[in-house]
Amino acid sequence: MSLTLYIAVGFLLLGILIKFGKMYFLIAGLNTMTDDQRSDYNLQKIGNLILSVCIVMSAITALGYFVGIWLENEYVEFIFLTIGVLFGLVVIRVKINSEGYKNFEV
Repeated sequence: MSLTLYIAVGFLLLGILIKFGKMYFLIAGLNTMTDDQRSDYNLQKIGNLILSVCIVMSAITALGYFVGIWLENEYVEFIFLTIGVLFGLVVIRVKINSEGYKNFEV
């Protein structure tokens, strides 16, 4: 089994651990926040977002593995992996900083 498939499974496990295992300390920057700063964010919604993004990243990476086998080109795996990671980084960065993932007091 290729390293690419292990990475795809790793993305999937990471999303599951953060969402269902409540391992929010794996989210960069969250463990350095004070409790007051952390209370500004809706961790349940962030966990849902990270699980969804990790599933998409895993699917893109696994697809790259199978396309690479089909085309008999190992560089295709790397291209799909890069696309998946960049997609995940951009979506998570933009969405978490949006207002929908923060708690508001009325």
